[in-house]
Amino acid sequence: MKKRILALSLAAAMLVGAMASCSAKETEAPSSAPVEKKDVKLVMWGAQEDQDYLKEVTDAFCAQYDKANVTVELKVMGEDKAKDEALKDIDSAGDVYGVALDQIGALADSVAIYEIPQAGVDELGKTVDMSLGKYNGKYYGVPYIAECSTILFYNKSMLKEEDVATLEGILAAETGTQSKIAMRLGVAWDDITWFATTGAKAFTDGDRTICDWNNADCVEMFKYIGTLKEAGMVSIGEGPDMANALKDGTIAAGIIGSWNANATKEALGDNYGVAKMPTVGGKQMVTFASGKVYVINAKCENPDAAIDLITWVTNADNQLKRFEARNALPTASALANNEKILADPTAAAELTQFGFTIPNAPIYGTVDYWNTAAALVEKAFNGELADDAAIQAELDTLVKGYKGE
Repeated sequence: MKKRILALSLAAAMLVGAMASCSAKETEAPSSAPVEKKDVKLVMWGAQEDQDYLKEVTDAFCAQYDKANVTVELKVMGEDKAKDEALKDIDSAGDVYGVALDQIGALADSVAIYEIPQAGVDELGKTVDMSLGKYNGKYYGVPYIAECSTILFYNKSMLKEEDVATLEGILAAETGTQSKIAMRLGVAWDDITWFATTGAKAFTDGDRTICDWNNADCVEMFKYIGTLKEAGMVSIGEGPDMANALKDGTIAAGIIGSWNANATKEALGDNYGVAKMPTVGGKQMVTFASGKVYVINAKCENPDAAIDLITWVTNADNQLKRFEARNALPTASALANNEKILADPTAAAELTQFGFTIPNAPIYGTVDYWNTAAALVEKAFNGELADDAAIQAELDTLVKGYKGE
């Protein structure tokens, strides 16, 4: 239960300090004269799958907001693309949008996002782990989703619980299919498991950048990756494609993030199965522990209102609504013992996986790990690394890239 509470309590976002700064800017009017409210428009980016949810909660925000005549315009922009689109044109970016934790650094370095004032940080520290939204000693993000990079989904009519406990068990199971399990190989967010499971480390500590992804255990792991295609693993790049492959029986299991849970549930119906990541070679597969954070555009003309909007969207009631709509684990500590969340099989699997994770926050600001690592895993899977020497050379290059050498 302690791990579950920690997982569900990664952060809650209530920037109450903004209220004081907002009121301090107003000029006192005589008590007999009403205070004229200004018109405020905020543009909020959100994923396509979140649009119905966001419309409900932002409409409610506008209806109850009494500091200004506020309107919120929603535009479709997923967290996976928001950072890149914002950096293309900060002026055209949303006032509020969500990104993955590891993307705060690039946005802050480009002066593209608003720094949360210290007064707000002090107040927030009473209820939220603000370190999750911190970069280079400053605070930029408000966490609203806690997640592991991947968990395991499977068809219960093809695999048993004991099968999915190990990757070897899945590959050996009699499923009646040539391909047993799918993964988004070549997607570094998912591929981190091949490095982390070995116990190899990569992190930045002040001026030191540590990375030993070229050690002997990683070489052995990459040799193993080279055997997986013949053993029954297939690479599927998109969530809907994986859900459809599970539905039509092309595969029996898939490794992907919980964001694909609803599509997989719809595809499998009563045969929907979900579990933590399996073991491989006797070692529990390790994933990223991460999350998503709301940030505010540095060019936002009404940052106080933007903070209030984020506070509203991330309150416990609205985070519970997001969970019900998207199976997104909340960050509000008030939901840590929520019975509905703890009873949900997808949430239970992800909360269990949190016990076998590494934080993705320490890779902020590192060099081009993502593309290099993804390409290397894909090469290994496709049998393009001929021997130990070839694997070692590629891993050495990866480490040099991570360290910026």
